[in-house]
Amino acid sequence: MEMSEILKYLPEEAKATKDPGLETWEKLIDALLTETEDEVEAIELKKKKKIAIEFECDGCCKKVLNGNRIFFIPIINVIVLIPPLGERLLLKVFSCGHIVDKEKMKAIVIPISRICSVEIGAEQIDC
Repeated sequence: MEMSEILKYLPEEAKATKDPGLETWEKLIDALLTETEDEVEAIELKKKKKIAIEFECDGCCKKVLNGNRIFFIPIINVIVLIPPLGERLLLKVFSCGHIVDKEKMKAIVIPISRICSVEIGAEQIDC
């Protein structure tokens, strides 16, 4: 998918100005679509930084794990979490205190208003 295709989904007023949120959006898309040699060389360092985010959606609690970078996009009031290069995020869905679903993904977009917590240096321990 080309950057021009992705940008067509943004509001016209966002495209007309060089908004910091739009710049962040462009950087995010570039990061998802390209992998540079510098990123490959830094992969071991990046793997050490683990980010987890808990958020609510439709009465369920969700936790996304194995994040490496967070992008804040103020124009649409969301954050985007992506994993280390070559890996996937892990999403766990909880209902009534039990895991009811698991998914893997390359990125997740979460509305700021839904976030319950952000964990830095998170390491999942399954009991």
